[in-house]
Amino acid sequence: MSHLSPVGRARSLSLPLALLLLFCAGAAQAAPQTFVSAKGDDANPCDQDKPCRTFAGALLKTDVGGEVAVLDAGEYGPFKVTHSVKVTAEGVYAGVTALSGDAVELAPPAGSVVALRGLTITGKGGVRGINYLAPGPSREEGDAEAGVTLHVEGCTVSGFGDSGIAFHGQGSLFVKDTTVRGNGSDGIGLRPASGVRVRASVVNCRLEKNFSGLVAYADGEVHAAARDTVAAGNKDVGFVATGPGVHVQLQDCVATHQNNGLTAAASGRATVEGCLLSNHKVGIWVINGGKVFLSGTTVSDNEVGLDNFQPNPGSVYTFANNRLFNNGVNAQGKPSFIAQQF
Repeated sequence: MSHLSPVGRARSLSLPLALLLLFCAGAAQAAPQTFVSAKGDDANPCDQDKPCRTFAGALLKTDVGGEVAVLDAGEYGPFKVTHSVKVTAEGVYAGVTALSGDAVELAPPAGSVVALRGLTITGKGGVRGINYLAPGPSREEGDAEAGVTLHVEGCTVSGFGDSGIAFHGQGSLFVKDTTVRGNGSDGIGLRPASGVRVRASVVNCRLEKNFSGLVAYADGEVHAAARDTVAAGNKDVGFVATGPGVHVQLQDCVATHQNNGLTAAASGRATVEGCLLSNHKVGIWVINGGKVFLSGTTVSDNEVGLDNFQPNPGSVYTFANNRLFNNGVNAQGKPSFIAQQF
């Protein structure tokens, strides 16, 4: 049996007490809303009167489910997201420039919801603009199935060596009113591994001058829908649906001035309604069991309008209400149209 002196007993009691006080102090510093300013300091508490200088500094002091708000125009640096949070800039320039690595890295627990609003995300040697590979450990039952939900609204993502937005982990992606341009690989890339499921919605966006625009290319499962979105001037393909678990739906979209407007391959499916595909080498390219469903769509002014590629064709389903005209060759390859008219 050990016998402690009064001083020893005091010391043994003070250690857990000090740890408890330290934990409470850290918790007390977190706030439901924090602020950043070009004139701020990360040593500040990040309130409106004493804002932080960077997003990374403010996120350390923001509650789960809280918000980081931008007070004035400035460059606020790359950051990593480790919990549910909103990062918001309204009416002011909020720059996130990456000289290397990723500008925004997502690694929150499964079940988290993250929103990025009004940010200008720029690569000057950076690899990816927004990168989500996999969620952290689940906190609640059922979270693993939901994965992570990401909202990207009113942002510009440009100049990265790889993808503008890379969303490869379990979860849901919602992109709205956003421009993704000048990236070396996918503008928006959805590439989950086998056993991983991604849901994506892309509304009123512009995908310009990337290697490819919206790319669903997966061993896993992807259900993606794009509406009122333009893929223009990308080096390779505007819209891609590749893989047996992939279904891409396009409504009122435009693809123009690329190698291919739309590619459906490896049993991937694409549903195209009310769209325009023009000024490509190939407007629609179907290969290796890919399937394309066409309704109310115009395919014109391409070198080849529709190519159901030999010797590994796919299938093209039409509702006899499309327009295929003024292409160098309107259609080539195996004729496998379910309806024989445009």
